[in-house]
Amino acid sequence: MRSLDTTADPNAESRVDPHLLRELGDESARAFVRENVPIADAVAKTLKKSGKTFNRHHVQRVVEYANLGAFRSMRQPEPGAIGRIVEFPEGPATTTGVLARMGIPGATEVKMGSNYVNPRPPPAATPTLSVKLAADQHRDGMELLLQLREAADQCRMRAAITQEKRAAAVSEICRHAEHALRQGATLGDVHTVLAAGAPDRPDMLKVAMDLVLTRVARRVGLEGEAGDQSMEKRSSHRANPAHPLALQMGLFVKLSDDLDTQNRAAQIVDEERQNLRRTLTAGG
Repeated sequence: MRSLDTTADPNAESRVDPHLLRELGDESARAFVRENVPIADAVAKTLKKSGKTFNRHHVQRVVEYANLGAFRSMRQPEPGAIGRIVEFPEGPATTTGVLARMGIPGATEVKMGSNYVNPRPPPAATPTLSVKLAADQHRDGMELLLQLREAADQCRMRAAITQEKRAAAVSEICRHAEHALRQGATLGDVHTVLAAGAPDRPDMLKVAMDLVLTRVARRVGLEGEAGDQSMEKRSSHRANPAHPLALQMGLFVKLSDDLDTQNRAAQIVDEERQNLRRTLTAGG
């Protein structure tokens, strides 16, 4: 690799084929699985082997594609699986981590835990028009700004992964519901079992039942009056909380809550970045 410009260039995408960045990310994910090395090492090795020149923005895109590709390759594929925690050795790749592995001057790696928990970023200084920053303070502020940007990207990456897992849980809920209805269960029975998987969460129970009514009821002939009658009928048996439908409902609720938390975290980090940027602009 001849060189790597670490300065963000807003016009860089026009000079590098976006498809190449995706291919490099996918290749990094395959190397991660094949060689069982940290995902950041796989990305750094793939970029070096390409023999091309990239700036920091390009590396960031490759990192995102690699993390998502690695997650998809490790996800539990069996139908009806109740999900699993996917862990990366040393955590998912980060842009600064990859640059540090490539020996780029000034790149400081931010260590991420393999359980996907981000440390809370240091609070930005309250912006003031009268502040005057020394050269070393401004340099440290710019480094923190890059770290906050990376933290926000990590939050969004995790939200995208959670969104995929949540969609898979929805598919499983609909699959189990359809199977039960074709075996003679009623919509009322489905409602009861879903409720067992989400106690004290009537909001999420309504969302799940709306999905079943929209995606499943028509396929099994339970529309209109037939659907209303089926909803009113309930078995006298007590719902089994270990039923696959109840378990998937519990997973759906958890992933929905996680998704809200991750999106909120990204919003908070973005707000911190904006505050810090104003401080650096005023004190530059």
